[in-house]
Amino acid sequence: MKLENLTSLQTQLFKLPVVFTECAWYEAAYLEQPASFGDLDSRLGDTLEAAYTCLFPPVSTRIKSKS
Repeated sequence: MKLENLTSLQTQLFKLPVVFTECAWYEAAYLEQPASFGDLDSRLGDTLEAAYTCLFPPVSTRIKSKS
């Protein structure tokens, strides 16, 4: 995903806060006893990246051939 290729709707979505339900937090980001804050930071970052990837799927450059 390239940030300069966002639609106006995608740009607006990036400005919204990210809110997890309690269930989503425990399922996606929570670590009961992280070895460090870095572990929790990485887990949360990966979760946010996955969420944004769902909102902004990569544009396919693959050309489908007619068979």
